[in-house]
Amino acid sequence: MDYTHLFLRIVLICIITTSTVVVSREIISIHQFFKNLIFTINVVCASSKGLSQVGTLRRASDTRWSSHVRSFCSFLNMFDCTRVVL
Repeated sequence: MDYTHLFLRIVLICIITTSTVVVSREIISIHQFFKNLIFTINVVCASSKGLSQVGTLRRASDTRWSSHVRSFCSFLNMFDCTRVVL
């Protein structure tokens, strides 16, 4: 993966995150969900060891674009456990 592709991916994530947070402020439960989601993604990406894992959280960078749905479903299945631990 070259740096241009990586940079564009980061820019896209920033745009999606910003627009989602702005829209979700109207609905408290959606805003809280995305706030927890962003926090969890930041912790998972910053963690180097991955100790005490309940399951495997698929990283978006490790998958193809067509399988991001599986990554998101994997995250939703483990969301409660992850939230309790964090």
